[in-house]
Amino acid sequence: MKQTKNSEFPSIEISGNHYEMGYDLGKQISNSICEYLDWIRFKSKETKIESHKRSMLFYNLIKNYSDNYIKEITGISDGANIPFEDAMLCQVRFGNLNNNKNDGCTAFSYKGDSTQNSNLYIGQNQDMESEFLNFGYILKINPTIPIPKIIMFTFPGQIGYAGLNEYGISNFANALYNYQPQTGLPHYILKRKILEQKTLKDCKNILNTISLSEAGNVLISDSNEYIDYEFYNKERYSYETDDNNFLIHTNHYLTNELKKFEDGTLPDSPIRLKRMIELTKNTYGYITIDSLKNMLADHYNYPASICRHGADNMDSISGYIADPKNKTFHVRKGFGCEMNWKSYKFD
Repeated sequence: MKQTKNSEFPSIEISGNHYEMGYDLGKQISNSICEYLDWIRFKSKETKIESHKRSMLFYNLIKNYSDNYIKEITGISDGANIPFEDAMLCQVRFGNLNNNKNDGCTAFSYKGDSTQNSNLYIGQNQDMESEFLNFGYILKINPTIPIPKIIMFTFPGQIGYAGLNEYGISNFANALYNYQPQTGLPHYILKRKILEQKTLKDCKNILNTISLSEAGNVLISDSNEYIDYEFYNKERYSYETDDNNFLIHTNHYLTNELKKFEDGTLPDSPIRLKRMIELTKNTYGYITIDSLKNMLADHYNYPASICRHGADNMDSISGYIADPKNKTFHVRKGFGCEMNWKSYKFD
């Protein structure tokens, strides 16, 4: 991953109803959306017609789940002056393609006795192909409709990803492997839906009923509690640890029900999990935002470390720490060891 001149991601704000927010987004970053679409097709080795056909496989699924998201995607299409199928592709990315290894991540949440002030903290390192660094940005959503304000990290034209809302609901995730794509919603729709909720109970209801197209782990919190769910095909199971003051998840199945599907696709995943637990034990009871930043910069088992440097063609392109109680979202651009963190708060 090349060093970049700017030490923080670009940030934009959108407002209005769903269509208006989509239009606002498309209008502001139309060039970035087009570049992102070209890159998706380059990586997937698809023609425009092939990528359009694939993206539209998700149309009815998304529409039936929430027509508001179709309105927002239509707004992106109109604002960026691109075909609707391209705006859909931003939500799908590589969905329904073969199960490729292109996403790592080390996610965590701490609360109660594990932290210095008993605050809850939640977040992750985002391990992806280095090119994603060129496309990431901070999106601030200020709706005029009755959904919460949201601050998220995302990619051009994509309406859902990692973030925090004004009620303290936060959303992070890990890729899981050894599955076959199935009929279901893209994970990015789930991420957006979670960030539109006001309570953790509402989030649980969504997790217990939604069908996703890919396997994955989701880690969600409000300002007091966190929950973690692993998804595999139509199955989903809550993951809990012996110490309910912290939870760490990397890229292998941890629930008893799904461990049988683990095939070691990403062999460093158990190593990163064990290392993060060791770092936790070393600072247990004194964990702060700063100590979490240091954990995410750790180089044990380099280059396949928590701060990942090119192993399996992935880098730690970004990092996030949400502080729901103080309604603050800390985001880092680039490697953890570079410490390029910036804090975002709700107005």
